[in-house]
Amino acid sequence: MVRLWGGAGVLVAVLLAGCSSGSDSAGKDGAAAGGETIGADGSPCPLPVTFKLPDGWKAQSVSTEGSDAFAIGDVKLACELDAKPAGMVGFIRVFVGDTGKPSEDVLKAFVATYKGEGPGDSAEKYSAAKIGGADGSEVSYVSHPIDGDGKKEAAFAVKPGARTILVHVGGLDNEEHESMLPGFKLVKESLAAR
Repeated sequence: MVRLWGGAGVLVAVLLAGCSSGSDSAGKDGAAAGGETIGADGSPCPLPVTFKLPDGWKAQSVSTEGSDAFAIGDVKLACELDAKPAGMVGFIRVFVGDTGKPSEDVLKAFVATYKGEGPGDSAEKYSAAKIGGADGSEVSYVSHPIDGDGKKEAAFAVKPGARTILVHVGGLDNEEHESMLPGFKLVKESLAAR
């Protein structure tokens, strides 16, 4: 089971932060350079789209079937891009869904669940975007977990074919989130339908 926020998740992330390289710039300058292509058959995460993996990051497939599937709103987690090997603490997560809804509706349903139920304004800012040659939607917001401080997060959703793709970036805290944004931008700008 993937835990996306909460006390235990933060504790694990803090422990992992202690095991990182300790260099604030490790992997950050090269995050947007891009290396391996993810999404194609034979890649760590076969998906309906392809995109460049940020340099130093590691991709891992996640089951979308049966009791192991993790769904938020209309989409299921299919792939995790781990920033730890590049010196950051956090993930870019790729979700896939079969839905006839517009990408903005899918994104809003995701954020409504993911942002948490704690107090405060989520500061959601939606905008239309062209992603992978298709019309999509993107959002930046502040999460509000019940047992922790809110932090910046971002996501985009697009339907370049029959299925909706939603990509989310978080990070241990706001500093880690900012350091992961070049990798998130690389995924968005290199995304293409298969």
